[in-house]
Amino acid sequence: NITHEQNENEIDRKLKAYEVAKDEFLDLVTLAGELKLRNYGKTPAKMEISLPIEGKPLAASDNGKIQTATKNLKLLERSGSITWHLTLKAGEETTLSYKYESYVPSG
Repeated sequence: NITHEQNENEIDRKLKAYEVAKDEFLDLVTLAGELKLRNYGKTPAKMEISLPIEGKPLAASDNGKIQTATKNLKLLERSGSITWHLTLKAGEETTLSYKYESYVPSG
């Protein structure tokens, strides 16, 4: 009886932040997201939420644990995750927020 809704928005873009080769650039994009959760049940719900990130996680609300993958360190392959542990009371709603950055081809 838990519902969720996720939204992300670009909040910053550094044009041509990295030059891959002559006349080939990558932009550095910063995104902010929200994950809204609601417990429609009649009892508290204890949960672990793991959110995979395609890029480098920068910040997380509510004591979210940020992990950055160390196997893919190339700019276009960076990834990570954010994990939250929480309990939602019956009828409770909460919003978890996060921020991450990702390189994308310019153009």
